[in-house]
Amino acid sequence: MQDQTSMFNNYVLYHTNNYFALREKIDTLETIIAVEQQKLIFMKKHKKNPTDANFNPKASQPPQTLIQTFYKISPLSHTENCINKKFEATRQPLLGHLADSRTTLRPPLQLPSTYALFQFHFDRNFTYRNSTLAPRQTRRVGLFSTRAPHRPNPIGLSIGRVGPNQDIIGLDLLNDTPVISATAYITAFDKADAKGGWMQNDGVTGSLLPLHYDDGVKGSFGEVFERVKKVVNLEQFAEKIEFINSKTLIDVKQYIVEQLERVPALSRTHKKIDGDQLKVIAIGLFRLLYAIKNDEITLQKVYCSVDRETAAREAEIDPEMAGVLAWYAAFE
Repeated sequence: MQDQTSMFNNYVLYHTNNYFALREKIDTLETIIAVEQQKLIFMKKHKKNPTDANFNPKASQPPQTLIQTFYKISPLSHTENCINKKFEATRQPLLGHLADSRTTLRPPLQLPSTYALFQFHFDRNFTYRNSTLAPRQTRRVGLFSTRAPHRPNPIGLSIGRVGPNQDIIGLDLLNDTPVISATAYITAFDKADAKGGWMQNDGVTGSLLPLHYDDGVKGSFGEVFERVKKVVNLEQFAEKIEFINSKTLIDVKQYIVEQLERVPALSRTHKKIDGDQLKVIAIGLFRLLYAIKNDEITLQKVYCSVDRETAAREAEIDPEMAGVLAWYAAFE
């Protein structure tokens, strides 16, 4: 078994090295292609035809200042904390159950003694849309007028309070997030007297759903909406919910209540099944199937999204599969 594991590790290492070498070559080629495309666009715009007798290649090139520069940014550090899933983080830093959470950086950075702004890479996001529906909104707005994490250049900004040991308190970044820059937060310069744009206008017209932040309740998710429905059979699945609770950072029972009983939903993970009759919400690898009738929410099923065979096959390379196998051993 050890020989097989060693062979597998060598196999992974070999192909990983090949991947990064190939990735570097692809990046170089993509940059060359992009620059040549820009030159071609310039030639078309200025009606430069390479087949003309008077064609001058040098005179037909766009000025260097018009050619987009491509940058390769390497992370300075990575976060290290207990937040492994996006649903475990609050929507904003310094709130709710993350208000006292601590994050360290590896390698450590020399940070200011108060608050710091962190630029980081959304390294787990691969898509984006030009417009988005914000959690409190009833209409779509432009991507860059929101804080949506799915962006064409996946770079984000967060803030945290720097502790005495250079750890960061209240940071909402997931574990192992690449940090590409850090800078001091200076109240005199960074606390601008700014307006909220569409958020402020929609709040006046009433089309923006009401919200206030609650950072004083331990275990809260930072956002409090009006409760409009009631989950009526939560205790029926108490054992399974407690199992999921043991595998995650948050209070799962409270999370379910916050997600299902309040409007709007704090998550985009709700999906419809069978029209509007059934919906499912994801909590990591686990799923909750529920139905809504009038003002009552009834849980129909709590299950794992990974089948037993897949979990057994991937257990050696994916640590989460141990929890999946424990689920099947306990409940099926």
